[in-house]
Amino acid sequence: SGTWDDATKTINFTGAMVDPMSGKDLNMRETFKIIDDKNQLMTMYVTPQGASEYKSMEIKFAKKS
Repeated sequence: SGTWDDATKTINFTGAMVDPMSGKDLNMRETFKIIDDKNQLMTMYVTPQGASEYKSMEIKFAKKS
């Protein structure tokens, strides 16, 4: 599920997924930020059971001129 933050132009998602290596559940969150009309940034964070959250992925989208 997710929410839209109009002030920061960001969609914030939260959920769960299965770690393909361990088969265990991971809590995850993802942000999708609209920087401007040609650039967006998607960042994914996961929290393994019993461990701290870490950034697992960052993708920068750029529209060609």
